[in-house]
Amino acid sequence: MKVFSITINPFSTFNFYYFQGFLGYVILGGFFRSFLLNFERKTSTEYTMVDRMAFWLFNRNKFGLNITSFVLYIFFSSFIVLGTYVYSHKAEKPIEIFFDYSNLFVFFQTIFLFFSLLKFKYFGSLLSFIAKFSYWIYLIHVLCMSIVLKYVNINENCILNIPLVILFTFLLSLIFSIPLFYIERFFLSFKRFK
Repeated sequence: MKVFSITINPFSTFNFYYFQGFLGYVILGGFFRSFLLNFERKTSTEYTMVDRMAFWLFNRNKFGLNITSFVLYIFFSSFIVLGTYVYSHKAEKPIEIFFDYSNLFVFFQTIFLFFSLLKFKYFGSLLSFIAKFSYWIYLIHVLCMSIVLKYVNINENCILNIPLVILFTFLLSLIFSIPLFYIERFFLSFKRFK
């Protein structure tokens, strides 16, 4: 696209490419939300085979943690770490294929982490507060991560710097998402009164 004789590509400039692939996770989250709401409304006599399998996934211990899903999350996470290490060591350079968001192992890792923490009882008020802004955090985290990566070099001391990048990206995304969330609410309430 040309603007005032300057050629620009908004997809690369604003990292819009990231949102195409991640959209599947948003749709999946909406599907699980709908599925869980319908699942909780049913009585045990109305359960289908899929519902019984889901019950196995959603079954909780007294802390609200699903041990089966958490063990599967650890399994897929370990496989990603091990695969990345082995292939990177063989290639003598970083290989990112195992922790790419479109990788099947990352897909299952995400699902099982979601299931394992779905009704986790600790830090309830803090998690509820963060959950309110999660959609905006998702939308702007790539931009925030690019800001953080300008100041933190993950190749220098990766064991310390990668968790720092994750923490600072999350905190920066949360800080920016709070006003964006209330601006969105303002415009939605304004539209409702029309």
